[in-house]
Amino acid sequence: MANICDYVRWRGDLSFHQSAFNVVDNLILSQIAYVTFEGIAPASGDMKVVTMEEAAKEYFARTTIQEIESDKSFIAKSPYLLREAGKSKRFKNIRLVDYVKIVDTDREIQFSAVTFLLPDGYIFVAFQGTDDTLVGWKENFNMSFLTPVPAQTEAVKYLKSAAEENPGRKIRIGGHSKGGNLAVYAALNVDLSIQKRISKIYDNDGPGFLSSEELENSHDDLKRKIIKIVPQFSVVGMLMQTEADYRIVESSETGIMQHDALSWRVEGPDFVYTDHLSAKSRIWNKAINKWCYEIEPEKRKQFIDEVFAVVQASGALTLTDINTAVFKSAGASLKMLNGLTPEKRGLVFGTFAQLYKEYVNVRNDHVITEFSKMYESMKNKSVKD
Repeated sequence: MANICDYVRWRGDLSFHQSAFNVVDNLILSQIAYVTFEGIAPASGDMKVVTMEEAAKEYFARTTIQEIESDKSFIAKSPYLLREAGKSKRFKNIRLVDYVKIVDTDREIQFSAVTFLLPDGYIFVAFQGTDDTLVGWKENFNMSFLTPVPAQTEAVKYLKSAAEENPGRKIRIGGHSKGGNLAVYAALNVDLSIQKRISKIYDNDGPGFLSSEELENSHDDLKRKIIKIVPQFSVVGMLMQTEADYRIVESSETGIMQHDALSWRVEGPDFVYTDHLSAKSRIWNKAINKWCYEIEPEKRKQFIDEVFAVVQASGALTLTDINTAVFKSAGASLKMLNGLTPEKRGLVFGTFAQLYKEYVNVRNDHVITEFSKMYESMKNKSVKD
């Protein structure tokens, strides 16, 4: 079954005038937004213009295959997608502007965005999801007790600026993972004059919000513009309060690896959809969300701070750092864990134990429910016979 890379190769000869912008195009641009364009794409206020073709050539002139392959995260293959897009008729003349990248450990923020000027007169504002940095992953977890996190504040500022710098264009917004959350948050929190120019908001397996107020207080016409897409086994996209309606796409991967957008199945100008989340996904989602909301916000914060302090004790700044020096990282983290006070150590282990307990309870309830359905079905069949 095809994926977005195959889509670029097979349908990349079709211009946007021949085949209109679609949901697969959204995911491609959202995935390309993971590429580091520093020194390649113009920053905000820079009058320079770079096409997708030029950006791809420049990126691979500066970056070796060995450097790309050293990244072991979900986003490792994004440069290859950029290269394919840069060679295609459909994408190569798309222009990149207003590239921003912020990674700040002290502020606990990882934020990046780029604006694509599309041939059909629209702009596509792409918010990057969580990259390989530990600070980026910590900011994700901070969403469980803090709104807005710094990246959400930056996303609102960025969308406002992109709209002002492109006054004659309508707007599409998108992102994958945390980028999907930022796309929705930014759209819900800019001025009405900008909201009216927004055509679509694409949330590709992004987490929801700490409170349902973000969505409930927004205009119905804006909420109707949100397109949320999740894979069959979705955990990230089902976290916290999320949109009620979402499309479920088939994936070539299993389990949590379905979060990888390059595994999502494509047919023609659309994804291959299915009707239901997997049973395991539903169990995990119910357990995690129940666990999360039963723990008071301050305790969530303390737990997340302590867990990341243990992980960062190894000196690692990225997940790749941990993977490449796993024994060193584990040893340093164990030393840090052993050095915690009994109260903090009890908080960490006790919170993990509570999550496991919720998972077991939800799983058992699911098994009983399914068994009851099976029993009722067999009983009804017997009566009919």
